[in-house]
Amino acid sequence: MDEQKASVPGLGKVEGVQDILDQNKVLINEINSNHEARTPEALARNVVLIQELNSNVSKVLDMYSELTESLTQLGEEEVKTETALQDKVAAHRARIAADVWDAAAWQALAADIGRAVGPGKPAPELLTLYRSAMEQLLAQFPTAAIYWQQYAEVELAAGNTEAVKTIFGRCLLHNLHVDLWRLYLRFIKQVNGARGGEGVVEVRWAYEYTLDRVGTDIGASPLWQEFIAYLQAPRPGTPAYQALFGGGPAGQEDAQRTMLLRRAFQRALAVPSPALEALWRAYEQFEAGGPPGPARVLGRRILDEHRPRYQAARSALRERQARLAQINPGMLPLPPGKGGAAQAAQAAAWQRYLAWERSNVQHLDGPALAARVMLAYDQALGPLVHFPEVWYDFARWHSAEGGSGPAAAAAVLARARQTLPSCLMLHFAAAELEEERGDADAVRAVFEGLVAGLVAPADAAAPEPPPALQLSPELGSLAWVHYMRWARRADGLAASRKLFIRSRKWPACGWQVYAAAALMEWQGERADKVPRNIFELGLRHFLGQPGYVAAYAGWLVTAGDAPNARALFERALAGQPAPEAARALWDHYLKFEVEAGDSAAVRALEARRRDALGDPPPYDNAHTLLLKYRMLDLWPCTDEQRLHLERLLGLAPALAEDTSSAAAADGSSAWPGAPVSPGALPGPSPHRSPGGALLNSETLQLPPELGRLLGALPPPQAVDGPIPSVDAFIELLLVVDVSPAAAAAADAAAAHAARLPPAPRLAPPPGAAPFGDAGPPANLPQPGGEEWGSSGAVKRPHGGDGEPEENGVGAAQPPAHDVFRQRRKLQRSRAAGGEG
Repeated sequence: MDEQKASVPGLGKVEGVQDILDQNKVLINEINSNHEARTPEALARNVVLIQELNSNVSKVLDMYSELTESLTQLGEEEVKTETALQDKVAAHRARIAADVWDAAAWQALAADIGRAVGPGKPAPELLTLYRSAMEQLLAQFPTAAIYWQQYAEVELAAGNTEAVKTIFGRCLLHNLHVDLWRLYLRFIKQVNGARGGEGVVEVRWAYEYTLDRVGTDIGASPLWQEFIAYLQAPRPGTPAYQALFGGGPAGQEDAQRTMLLRRAFQRALAVPSPALEALWRAYEQFEAGGPPGPARVLGRRILDEHRPRYQAARSALRERQARLAQINPGMLPLPPGKGGAAQAAQAAAWQRYLAWERSNVQHLDGPALAARVMLAYDQALGPLVHFPEVWYDFARWHSAEGGSGPAAAAAVLARARQTLPSCLMLHFAAAELEEERGDADAVRAVFEGLVAGLVAPADAAAPEPPPALQLSPELGSLAWVHYMRWARRADGLAASRKLFIRSRKWPACGWQVYAAAALMEWQGERADKVPRNIFELGLRHFLGQPGYVAAYAGWLVTAGDAPNARALFERALAGQPAPEAARALWDHYLKFEVEAGDSAAVRALEARRRDALGDPPPYDNAHTLLLKYRMLDLWPCTDEQRLHLERLLGLAPALAEDTSSAAAADGSSAWPGAPVSPGALPGPSPHRSPGGALLNSETLQLPPELGRLLGALPPPQAVDGPIPSVDAFIELLLVVDVSPAAAAAADAAAAHAARLPPAPRLAPPPGAAPFGDAGPPANLPQPGGEEWGSSGAVKRPHGGDGEPEENGVGAAQPPAHDVFRQRRKLQRSRAAGGEG
């Protein structure tokens, strides 16, 4: 309220007006009393009181005037602000109308409308505008979990409980984002807080449901801690305690509580997360903190049994964090290619993370591994929902790589087909899966769903089909081809013939359907009459289609009828096809003569081709030569020459513009080994938090030591050899002292060593590779929350059992044959000897 008074001049006078009005009431009461008394003193007092009353009335009128002016000013400012916001929204929507995949426009729209609504309860007009914008955004990006969360938060702040329920019902199941689910839990606790025992149980179920869905996420540790604290909070004998743990036999509430807490701790400790050590300490206190007796002995035994699983999770944490740090969870789900290089990098990062989760580095059992991998795929499908290969990999993992089986794979493909209805490969994958399961009706349903609407159903009494997919002629033809092929496999040639008859009733039926039907007949019965009739039937519609003519001619050659193949090309060329089709027909004809004719026929046809096509296009001579002498994937040239020819003929992307000449024009060195100054390096990319969110886009200021290192490195194009291990190099940098004092000492030691006889070369033992294929030493010190001593060694706390930790998680020990350390030790000893 104070902020509102300060922002609107005069609004703070409302309370002053009320005070004066209260004072006037007192004055009027006193005047009335004096009037009744009718004494000279009372009447004289009334004169003074009336003057004071008149003064107060004047003050009130002045205050009301100021208040009216302030409210008018406020209204004008609100109108200006609302108008400016509407102009911004209209501008963003205009950009979106021009390109519905303009991610920057969508993000700007969400940001502007979100700032206008603010964190508090929004005004009704702003809330209406906000809802309209968010509904538009989420209709385009239904897997953008961050925006669902923002939408729910605004409705929650506005007190619209039913709207919040509707939002969660629409988004939760396919948006497995921890922050969204945490908001859902907050809402559940808010609406069930006053329901007593029923509300307590409802909240527990909500926690369990949430943790079943997102509990294996790296960011789920706060949810586990909240759930454990929720179970530990009720005191024995209270209604909440009875509601939570009283579902079993009477008197078993304490045992039920212990079982639920133990299960929660153990599930949480299997998830590599930053709170792992805090959870382990709490679990130790839970199992071993009871009174002496059998329960404590049992608790210690359970701790010993579970410690290896906890240590495996802790060992996997660092690698999991590193892989997830490359992922931006806020990326909008754009179709492939719409997001540029950043989208491609994100897709690759997700694929690396999915492969890592599938590798099961923790050696989890089947259900636990399935939960982890399923969550990873479901989260990847948020930003990559338009990537069909991710959907298929997910389904394939279910059906063939240790997932939940074919039924789960079919469910994934059903979601994929609904999301990407025009991606036929997903429909074909679903049909293949059902064929493997032996469900012919399900396969037929998949194909009928594709061709429904292209032609009438075979059965006139069949029910009205669902709305048909809008398939292009090419995709529709492909659907018919694979439907016929499946029918031949399942029911024989007669079934495929019936489908071919249906497909011909489709006006947009492509030549590929005719060619496929003819070839199926040939492969099935090896009689040429039916295939020839089908091909001739197709010629009525596709005589000018080079692909169809080539397919027909290829079959004729296979059937031993080369003369008719030659006659077919002559018929097609006599039909006066379009120029592009004519060029392709001549090319097919020439290739046929090279393979089936003699040299005189080839030379004659080549001359006819040149005369018929007129002015040849660029590089036509090379194109003709390749037509005659290329065989399948064998080219009559080297790989370098092949790439050159492909670029000339437009079969491969052209070379990128050479930047070396531009560099030379700038006066910089153009030779490959020229050093690069730090100032000439490209600017850094924006920094990202481990979760992937942009922190800032300021220029990264490099320390002088790192700048000198970068300046001494050659440019990338100058490096021709084995690619060094980036991880090994980073690990090495972590243990090297690069301070100015250390650099000066190293320079002095090197100068002193240069005056001494050469030191004996220290070589690793046979077969060892200090930084080769085996990678860096496993026990190099690592960053990430540990304490670092002045010497660079890692200091880790002891495990909860009081024993020092081993196997790469305790204090770092130098490897047995660390050449780097031995060389530095020798240099230091020599330097010390020289100084002495």
